[in-house]
Parts: sequence; structure tokens; C-alpha cells
Amino acid sequence: GDRPDLVVLDLLLPRVDGLSVLGELRATSSTCDIPVVVVTGTSSQPALSDASAVLEKPCDPDRLLAVISRHLKPAA
Repeated sequence: GDRPDLVVLDLLLPRVDGLSVLGELRATSSTCDIPVVVVTGTSSQPALSDASAVLEKPCDPDRLLAVISRHLKPAA
């Protein structure tokens, strides 16, 4: 299947806990190295240390784009 270059993850999801999603991404060998940018209103959670970056809501779109650009690998 297709593999994302980066994941932007909100912790408050309708059917699943965002921290569980982050944990699953990190625990799976095929996704453990994908950068994950977490956007949340509660950035003080210890489990967020597994994220590549954490941005607090409300998040400035330009700052989000800058963080995404920093974590994307250049095309080979």
C-alpha cells in the first residue's frame, strides 16, 4: 500500500484516541520512521515525546507548513 511521507495528527479523534494512533505508528516497523506532527490543545502529555513535533491549538497555518517542510525528506 501507499505510505505517507508525514502524518498530521490531532489527538481528539471521533472513534480512536490520537495517542493510541501515535503509539501504533511508532510500534509498527513499516511506519515507525514516518514523521508525526501532533496538533493538540494539550501538549503536556509525556507520550508526545514520540511525536516529531507538537503544535498547540490554535495553530498558525504558516507555522504548521514550516514544521511540515522541516520534517519532510527531499525527494531522491
